[in-house]
Amino acid sequence: MFKRWHILALLFLLVGLANLIRARMAFYIPPVLEGYTLSVPLPALGGFYLGWGMLFGVIAIFFWLRRALGWAIPVAVVYQVTLWMLCIFAYRSEYARALWARDLVMTGLFMVVVIVLARDKRRAT
Repeated sequence: MFKRWHILALLFLLVGLANLIRARMAFYIPPVLEGYTLSVPLPALGGFYLGWGMLFGVIAIFFWLRRALGWAIPVAVVYQVTLWMLCIFAYRSEYARALWARDLVMTGLFMVVVIVLARDKRRAT
């Protein structure tokens, strides 16, 4: 059966894949947004999500091999902080800013799951 570190690896893999999809979309949709002023250039946003996607993918492999489990919480915290900094300081769209409550719930849920799965490396069974 799956161990806690396997579930943690799958969670990080899914978050990594979601970021890679966001990165691809940043390079796929520019023709649709030609007439709009963007607060963050799409290539920069694509690079941001590409970097996080690759990092989460690599870390998921380490977690699957039961290595570097101590990095789960710090990486999750830094990831969430950078997302919130992007949300607070870069997004000008009323729609994007209106989603803060949903984003806060998702952040809390993500952090609780990561903390529960990574809390004790010795008992990660």
